Amino acid sequence: LISVPETIIDDAWVRLNRDGGIAASVRLSGSIPSGGAPVRLRIPSLGVTIAGKTDPSGNWTGTALAPRALRRWSPESPTLYDVRFESGGDVVQDRVGFRTIEVRGQDILLNGNPIFLRGISMHEEELGENPIRRITPEAARALLGTIKTGLHGNFVRLAHYPHSEVMTRAADELGLLVWSEIPVYWQVRWANPGVLHGAETMLRENIARDRNRASIILWSVGNETPLSAARNDFMRALVKTVRDLDDSRLVTAALLAGREGNVQTIDDPLAADLDVLAVNTY
Repeated sequence: LISVPETIIDDAWVRLNRDGGIAASVRLSGSIPSGGAPVRLRIPSLGVTIAGKTDPSGNWTGTALAPRALRRWSPESPTLYDVRFESGGDVVQDRVGFRTIEVRGQDILLNGNPIFLRGISMHEEELGENPIRRITPEAARALLGTIKTGLHGNFVRLAHYPHSEVMTRAADELGLLVWSEIPVYWQVRWANPGVLHGAETMLRENIARDRNRASIILWSVGNETPLSAARNDFMRALVKTVRDLDDSRLVTAALLAGREGNVQTIDDPLAADLDVLAVNTY
């Protein structure tokens, strides 16, 4: 049992905008009306405080200029800061890195500079002769550390489902860029509204849990999904869900490719809706 105030911080998100400002968002919920409640974000080591009051629905977003002392998170320098979200008697604490990610032409830009992604896809299971899927902080660091130091990588695709929060927090600490994915792949009932609702729920919960992880730069909406009109509508709905929930990251999907001889072609109409294209090739 966890004892909490009657009104709690139900969601808390802090990030660096592409214009270089710090933005913080909070949602309150509980048995007492949460409109007009005072809320604030504090980053003690940077001397940053952003404060305000929630709207009638219990939501608040505030912004502030990033101080000159802020060091941006990157694989070379995975700097994390202790942050505190406060409202009434409730406090949520986290360790967060600040960075920007965007695309310009054919380049992916991390903190405004082009970056080349070097890494692998992996499942969530321990190293060793008898691996299981009980990921401890030590197991996560061993897995991701093998990519970072053993392969000299800067990137990992956590396939094909949301991996443990232990993994994404370890990626923050070690400095690995992350592709995070929900299990939408191969043939599903694209025209079934219930299936779409389930996929959107997984996506919303994954984003809500991990929006404060600087390591995550790509939300993937699917993997190897055969083309059809119903599939295209389904996948575009997921892309819209990502963009509605998180405008600070990029959207991707692993697409099927056609092959003729040694030439591969991406003719997936979903490509026009994505920020980054990813090709499945064997």
